Amino acid sequence: MSKQKEISFLRFRLIKLFTNILALRFRSSEERKEYREKCLKPYSKVSFEYYRAKNAFTRGRDLGSAMAGGYGNSDYEIETASAMQNLTFPVKVVQAEKLMVLLLPEHDAMSGGIYSIFSITNHLRRMRADHGYEIVLMTRPNQNGDTYFRNSWFKNSENVYRFEQVQLCTKVKDLYLHIPEYASAEFYAELDDELKSYLKSVDQLSINLLDQNIQLMPEKELFEDLYKLTENVTQSVAHHSYAGQDFANKYGLPTLLLPAYTDLTPYPKSQIAHKQDIIIYSLDEAPHKAEVLSILERELPSFEFIEIRDISFDDFMELATNCKFSITFGEGFDGYLAQPIYQGGIGFSVYNEEFFPSHSFKQYPNIFESSSGMCEQIVNTIKELLAQPKNYEELNCKLVAEYDKLYSEEEYIDKIRMLAKQQFEVFPEVSQ
Repeated sequence: MSKQKEISFLRFRLIKLFTNILALRFRSSEERKEYREKCLKPYSKVSFEYYRAKNAFTRGRDLGSAMAGGYGNSDYEIETASAMQNLTFPVKVVQAEKLMVLLLPEHDAMSGGIYSIFSITNHLRRMRADHGYEIVLMTRPNQNGDTYFRNSWFKNSENVYRFEQVQLCTKVKDLYLHIPEYASAEFYAELDDELKSYLKSVDQLSINLLDQNIQLMPEKELFEDLYKLTENVTQSVAHHSYAGQDFANKYGLPTLLLPAYTDLTPYPKSQIAHKQDIIIYSLDEAPHKAEVLSILERELPSFEFIEIRDISFDDFMELATNCKFSITFGEGFDGYLAQPIYQGGIGFSVYNEEFFPSHSFKQYPNIFESSSGMCEQIVNTIKELLAQPKNYEELNCKLVAEYDKLYSEEEYIDKIRMLAKQQFEVFPEVSQ
């Protein structure tokens, strides 16, 4: 990309950002939308070129690469984000005596874990009267200085700041940090001496690890440096399968089950008669992925196959609602399985005991015992369900009932309140 083009894109992003800020003076979302469209209309051409370039740039990148530092934001993106972070850093956060910081990957990206952190943040802010903390989202400390200001992949009203700005909060007496599990091993090493000194100077520092994916959770020895900052280290876990005593003992951490919950009421479900011949599948790599897709494309030529990659949450939910089937090639018990089921469809997965809450899910024909079982049985299962729409809808109802046993908005909010008050459920046993 030429320097001139980068400058043009930077100018467009700044104009768009200030337009969004100015639009906040309107009371209704319709008025704000109309104002934004009017202001940005003269820049429609550069807008189109910007988003085309952005999609081309992000094509093929995944969150794992982002978390591993496999790519970085451009200097212009970092400078723009930093300028907005400096301009808008909230006075109430600067003056807070009780502050809760939830850390994010340093790149504008989409994943179930990122979406969950934004959701938790939103609820924590609503219940401030209960816990007394000011709430702020920040990108994790990293030596590249990468950061961003707004997440563009799903609807939210959160500004994101960079962790070094926490040092502006000189009145803090009680600081509560929430660190994604993957970042816990490197967190201390990524801090400069000034940040380490600041954190050690806080009267009460608490660190909670957001264990949303047990496969990303490092071994206990790898995050021991956190204890150089505070003895108060805990974990909240997103899956029932690793919320028990064994895992509290393994990591030596007080543990709280905070099951993932997504409010899907804005997205009406659809019945099979209104769905399209579409099969969506996750971008995860798996040894059996190519074989499964090859078999399906050969045996189901009328179906369109769509990999979920580089799309917004709204676009994903549109596909989850319209598709007849979905396949997850990742952890198994995830949004690629759940969301299409909630939307009236059927998702397919290979049973993974690290994530599934119980063996009872193996009784259903869409959950396979092994990857070879998926390869051998998925076509016949799909054809049988298509031939008997009543069976399709009955299976969907049974699966939704299973999820309803595990997740509810009321419990989700209660667990977030417990997290804020540091009311943990399972404690590591003392070795004799």
